[in-house]
Amino acid sequence: MKIINANLTLKFLLLMYLAIELSQILVFMLLAMVNININNGIMLFTQSLLLILPTLYLFKKYKIDWRKDLSWSKIPYYQYFYLAIFVILFQPFAYKSVTLIENILNIHTSPENGSFSYGFFVYALIFVGLLSPLYEEVWYRGVLFENTKHMGVRTAIIWNGLIFGLIHFDITALVYTFLFGMLCCYVVHKTKSLISSLFMHVLYNCLQLIPKKTSTESYFQFINNYTTILFCTLLLVLIIYLWNTNFNKNKKDNSIKEYNDFVKPTNKKTILKEIINIYSITIVILFILINFFIPN
Repeated sequence: MKIINANLTLKFLLLMYLAIELSQILVFMLLAMVNININNGIMLFTQSLLLILPTLYLFKKYKIDWRKDLSWSKIPYYQYFYLAIFVILFQPFAYKSVTLIENILNIHTSPENGSFSYGFFVYALIFVGLLSPLYEEVWYRGVLFENTKHMGVRTAIIWNGLIFGLIHFDITALVYTFLFGMLCCYVVHKTKSLISSLFMHVLYNCLQLIPKKTSTESYFQFINNYTTILFCTLLLVLIIYLWNTNFNKNKKDNSIKEYNDFVKPTNKKTILKEIINIYSITIVILFILINFFIPN
């Protein structure tokens, strides 16, 4: 596989991320100029298109075949049981890490009890639960990780986790996003498939959307308990070890198929020009569609 410089790949990802944020701001400014109110529906539509188009662009640029690389049958179905266990056992540590950092820094980002709304939940389920994992896995595990393996797999996993944590621009989430990014990289490295980390990411983000209500109070008390966190963390380490051992044995009898790296870079040039082009077109499409379908 042709190798892309890690520095170039990082620049590409950062530029794409900044382009998304700036494009969203520009679209909202244009909508405000023509007196169109920005509601959850418009936000979802805008953010979805700004994520889907560059992701499709990456599919084409890096020749990712979604029918092969994102096929559910890419890995044995029993492996999804292990992946789900990884996510469930990781949840208590992730939740506690956020609350501890919030308390230390005296900041509170968690929604208050009773603030749940079904409209926002549907919006979050589509955007946070489904779309975000897709583009993040393609960008970070499908592009960045594969293009930094020449530094060594361990280094690439740590590097990917660090970038994945920092790119969220949320200090309260830095610890768990760093570790979760590394876990996703490790799973992709072992299974040779993006669908494994995508499945974990979707499940994890959906668990994050469980609202803080009276009916879920016992759940949050349970995962916030230090005994639960210690038990789940130790069990997670043990299960990952057993999974890795069993995985290596199964590879010998071909129960898990090998395949070529799914990221096939084309060339190194005109990155900035390509990003400007795709987002210029996206902004125009968004503005025209919203103006056409949404009355003033």
